[in-house]
Amino acid sequence: MGWQCTRLRTAGNRHQTRGTAMTTPTSTYIAGWRRLGLPAWLYLLHAGLLTSSLAMSYLVFNLAVVALDAPPIALLGLELELLGILGSLSILTAMVAALPLLWFVTRVGFWWPLVANALLQAGSVGVITLSFTPAALICSAILTGIGGALFQLSSVPFISRISDDTTRDHLFSANFAANIALAGLGSLVAGSVAVGAARLLAVPPGSLPAYQVVFAVATLLLLLSVGPLFLLRRVAATPARVVAPPAATVAAAVAPVDTWWARLVARLPLARLVPEPWYSLLLRPWQLLRFMVAPFLTSCGAALLIPYLNLFFTQRFDVADDTLGIIIATLGLSAGIAALLGPLISVRLGTMQTIVLVQTLSLPFLVLLSITPLLWVAVGAALLRQGLFNMSSPLYDAFAMSHSDEALRPTVVAAINGAFASAYLVMPLISTRVQALYGFGPLFVATGIFYTLAIIANILIFLRRR
Repeated sequence: MGWQCTRLRTAGNRHQTRGTAMTTPTSTYIAGWRRLGLPAWLYLLHAGLLTSSLAMSYLVFNLAVVALDAPPIALLGLELELLGILGSLSILTAMVAALPLLWFVTRVGFWWPLVANALLQAGSVGVITLSFTPAALICSAILTGIGGALFQLSSVPFISRISDDTTRDHLFSANFAANIALAGLGSLVAGSVAVGAARLLAVPPGSLPAYQVVFAVATLLLLLSVGPLFLLRRVAATPARVVAPPAATVAAAVAPVDTWWARLVARLPLARLVPEPWYSLLLRPWQLLRFMVAPFLTSCGAALLIPYLNLFFTQRFDVADDTLGIIIATLGLSAGIAALLGPLISVRLGTMQTIVLVQTLSLPFLVLLSITPLLWVAVGAALLRQGLFNMSSPLYDAFAMSHSDEALRPTVVAAINGAFASAYLVMPLISTRVQALYGFGPLFVATGIFYTLAIIANILIFLRRR
């Protein structure tokens, strides 16, 4: 479940003028944190509550579906596992709803979709709290898909709007760090709640009733996550200030270009019916497509493996639920800490250079995680891989926002998230089948290949000419 803000680079020969303090990358980095206002911190509180609640649900969701022991479902002549179908169904729902929801977000602004997402996610988890059946799981997946699409379309433009060029890298990184660190805390709490609920209810560990207690707690916290949004609305006058700008404001900002593609589009009879800013985007689609290549390749690898790391640790190392919660929480904490360091590195190297560097450094640890027979080595490798690779995510978001016109930002976000989500439509089906037949070995190999291709794509698209 990240792009270059304005680059805050200090000249190699730093100088100090009379009456002016010397500016260094470190001082610039610290100053960015000080400039974050109350609206930013309230949003971080909302996102933290939302993410930690969902993490509680996600930690035990796969385990609960496995405990349900539902038979494979015949679909298009194939025997597909229920777990894979649920993952794909959620993504399919989000993709189908993306265009109507994009229209909705551009009309009502970014605040209401955030509220709607929190309520939809609470309903999604609440459904499986009351009834953990295949029908309830399908309903939950649909609600999750719609809510997730709303969140993806609105959250990135929202935090871009409540930040500026000097704080955007910091806010994106703080948002990612808070989310993933609190997701780790949610995983830790979920593991303990699952074990404690099993004892309290006098049911075997790893049974459905114990997991449904975790879902109930997560539902309550999801409802509470709406509170900071209403406080933010009062503090920052959100309806007046944090809304999508009128499309007309960018009609002149995105000037047509004289290329064969632009001339071809201009001659199409229906092209002029497309309103701004999307008409200007039709004239030069590479301005959008360039941001989609690496997320798509990353998605192909991540969708095969990352959602099933809890199953990987459980099956290979036979860890208990509470131990699994500690492992997942530690992984989240490492990624959160690493994300906070992202702006400090990007100040020195540049944002895209930092993205390429940290993703490349994470690959050896992915290999180590796949081959080690020792739990402590596997956890250590997973910690370093998670921290390094996920450090790039908020930086990529900030990079894309800084290189996009404000009115196009929801569209850019939709395209990036659509590229990242597209592989989740198919890859979970492949992954669960490969797990059943061959284990996790082939999945690690395929994930490493796709991650490498994503790194190469970023170099060729954004860095080669530099």
